[in-house]
Amino acid sequence: MTRNVNLILIISILLTSGLGALAFGGGWTVLANLPEARSDLAVAAWNGKLYIFGGNDASGDKTDTVWEYDPETDTYTEKAPMPTARSNMGAITYGDDIYVLAGADSDGYTAKVEIYNAASDTWSDGTDVPAPEGERAVVHEGIIYLMGGHNHPRCRAYDIEADTWSDIAPLPDPRGRGGAAVYNDKIYFFAGGYH
Repeated sequence: MTRNVNLILIISILLTSGLGALAFGGGWTVLANLPEARSDLAVAAWNGKLYIFGGNDASGDKTDTVWEYDPETDTYTEKAPMPTARSNMGAITYGDDIYVLAGADSDGYTAKVEIYNAASDTWSDGTDVPAPEGERAVVHEGIIYLMGGHNHPRCRAYDIEADTWSDIAPLPDPRGRGGAAVYNDKIYFFAGGYH
């Protein structure tokens, strides 16, 4: 069952530079560099740690590497690799699991959903997205929302407990590589573009 969540599109130009953490009310702190160059990766948090999934390496190849970052010690630990090397995917945490959804693998776009259990450092297969699409994911009240992607505005909702996908209202126009977050029962989708 899809719950009523408002979808808001906000278009902006985002500039990125450097690695670091922002202390609210303070400034940026430079942290340890990721052990390998990466772009188009996914990040999720669980139990006081951050998990960095896949992405493109410095030569543009898809990676399956997973790194656990401990903000208390400013260190990285390599974890069990993703079953599918990919980039531009969504990642969300629900309970003790991190869902890694869709994106692009070495053959093109993928519908693959894989679930990482950080406590046991193991992977399992999830219910794939109905079509190979979707880049940005958020979770709200047990529903995963997968939005946008390359050359399409489609949005889908996955009810975790019912294990079912459904279509929801599309973005106003095709968007990929944007960012999304939930705030006050609304999904905010920022930036992105048409590929």
